[in-house]
Amino acid sequence: MTQSESPRGHLRRRALRAVCDRLGVRLERRDDSGQTIVIVLVLLILLAALAPIMARQVTSDTPLLALSTNKHAALAAAEAGIQWYRDNLDSYSAYYTYSAANNPTHDAALSGWCGAGLASTCDLGGTTPPEAFHYVPNDSYLFSQTGSAAGTVVLTVTGRAGTAGNYVYINAQASFSTNSILDDAYYSSYEVLDPASQTIQGINVTSSTSGGPSSSTPETQFNISYSYTNGAGTTVNVNNVSVWQAACQYETYNENNFVDSLGLTIGGTTYSYGHPYYGPYLENSGFTFNVNGSGVVTSGGATLVTVPAFPCQYPFDFVNGESFNGPVYTNDQLHVCGSPSFNGSPVSLTSGAPSNVPYLYDVPGSVLVTAANSGSNGPYPTSLIGHYVPAGYTVDTVNCGGGGASPTLAHGVALNGAQSLPSLNTELAADGTSTPPSGVTGTGCTYVGPTMIELAYSGGTTTMNVWSPLSTNTTITSAVCSNNSTFSAANPFITGIALPTDGVVYVEDYQLGSTLPTVPGDGSTPCFNPYEYADSATSPQCYEGDVYIEGELHGQLTVASSANIMVTRNLTYQCADGGGGASATNPASVTACTSSATPDILGLDAKYDVLISHNDPGNPLASTATCTYDGTGTPTNTGTRINGTSYPNDPNAVWPTVCDPNGSNGIIVDAAVFALNGSFGDENWDQPPYSNYVNLNGTDLSFYRGPFGIEGTDGYEKNFSFDQRLEFATPPYALPGGVPLWQDDDYVVCPNISCPAIG
Repeated sequence: MTQSESPRGHLRRRALRAVCDRLGVRLERRDDSGQTIVIVLVLLILLAALAPIMARQVTSDTPLLALSTNKHAALAAAEAGIQWYRDNLDSYSAYYTYSAANNPTHDAALSGWCGAGLASTCDLGGTTPPEAFHYVPNDSYLFSQTGSAAGTVVLTVTGRAGTAGNYVYINAQASFSTNSILDDAYYSSYEVLDPASQTIQGINVTSSTSGGPSSSTPETQFNISYSYTNGAGTTVNVNNVSVWQAACQYETYNENNFVDSLGLTIGGTTYSYGHPYYGPYLENSGFTFNVNGSGVVTSGGATLVTVPAFPCQYPFDFVNGESFNGPVYTNDQLHVCGSPSFNGSPVSLTSGAPSNVPYLYDVPGSVLVTAANSGSNGPYPTSLIGHYVPAGYTVDTVNCGGGGASPTLAHGVALNGAQSLPSLNTELAADGTSTPPSGVTGTGCTYVGPTMIELAYSGGTTTMNVWSPLSTNTTITSAVCSNNSTFSAANPFITGIALPTDGVVYVEDYQLGSTLPTVPGDGSTPCFNPYEYADSATSPQCYEGDVYIEGELHGQLTVASSANIMVTRNLTYQCADGGGGASATNPASVTACTSSATPDILGLDAKYDVLISHNDPGNPLASTATCTYDGTGTPTNTGTRINGTSYPNDPNAVWPTVCDPNGSNGIIVDAAVFALNGSFGDENWDQPPYSNYVNLNGTDLSFYRGPFGIEGTDGYEKNFSFDQRLEFATPPYALPGGVPLWQDDDYVVCPNISCPAIG
């Protein structure tokens, strides 16, 4: 502090220096102080002038911030609308049918906060700013197989945020398609016959001990143990498997260790681990081996097993004249002879055969990997060029002879498939109980023991006529499922039963107890169950939950069985009548159902087999009546399965007259068929008469390949048409609960107020 400067002046100078330092102004000595003060004063005036301007700018940005917030909220609302629609698609099987012109009333039932129709705005409560959405679906692309939107539902959704007078809107589009096993026109895990079939069980294995007695046992019941040495030199023991499993349960691209271990010579070729046999044993020659695994035995005291010719039965081929108008899938490889047609898209045939594991040599049904079919040019890796790999199908070298196979594959073959059938139908089993599992409403119908169902259509409605003598009125079989009557052995036939609310009918086995129910008989058979007519009254098979079904459906229904399902006569959709009615000359009339207004859908879901009734002449209930329709879906022949007037008044009519659908007209089945541990096929496929085609309009999803006949002599040929609606219309609860069927394919925020047209 200078001598002439007061303490107050010193403080002012310090304050001024601080301001100048903050403003980046250098304070010079006293001779410059006057100029510096002027500069500082000017700066202070400018700061004072800028303050209100800055305040006004902050105030003017507030609407912009609000607009940005509302845009984000409107986009969130649009995305909520997309998710809401997808949830409804998965929850309600016919939701895809609702379009801008066909507004549903189901939204209110599916949610507590959305309006009661598509025309309503769905307000998202509790959001800040307030949000809402509105959507309009377009299902016109579902039946198309061309264009960018083919096979999809296209949803246009508008999200809104803000308050009245200040709304912000965002438009978006999303497309949805399904991805499930119901996309397949045909599915199999193994291309061999179901070992539980009577044909397989009828093949006997002869066993003997040297110098001792011999015995004959069905190969499915004759258990053996054997061992073999694999390619790595390791001994592998296989214990307690049936002869059928040892010889037959192989996919065609897997080495048959059992055959290789025997060193069998087949067709002049000796098979071993250096030259393995692939797939099930399909040769027309028997063999004898030691059950202890020491190879083929010609002498000695060991137990021997003699296997007859064709222990796995003949290969079941896809042949000339057969066609599949939808995607075909197998975890195995198809046996092909001649030129069957596979017309499905986007891929006509998919196999579980691996593309990256080479065969050791050129086996039937293999393909040589070349530069032309590997890398970017085909499905095979370039590392396998020069090697043979599975082709996706195999040629039947037994029955085809020198004819070979040249299938028509409209959209090619894919390998490396990894699909599987649904789990057992336990959810369906619990549908009629008081405590159903998650995803099942408990408003279905459950029947007990052998049950016959006729779907009777009249006046726009389908009702059920049910013959089920073991379905007593308990908590299992509710009053509504017996039309307020009571099932019993004395009153087994009840008519006019409404289709169940949730569309599920389940038929379970009768639980045998200390007291068996009285079995009415006509002197020729004591068994309730005509499918098991040779069994005695005490046989468990007499009380299996086998289903016998026929008729015409209008609505959505899944019929499930704890055992087998028998189709006893034409089983059709009412919507097919619009195409002229189901008949032998119009078996694919289900194409008339490809309208969103007619979602008639049937699922047949059996724990074991789904079979076309084909009576054994030895069955005392067999009839020569054939099954025909009059062109409008109405049964005309007198050989109807359901005949309530003769039972119980006629004590000899244990079952109503059996109508055998075999005849020159064939049979029509409109349904999605699930044979979870068996197959879809002809009950007695290797017996006459030859009856033209099984006309399936739906899909065949079977664990084992189902046989239908021998061309020109026995049973049927196949004419399978994929019901494309099954890609997005699922029979009620036919697939396990909680599995999303619909997936988002594309999602785009539209740049303008309206979204561009697609297609």
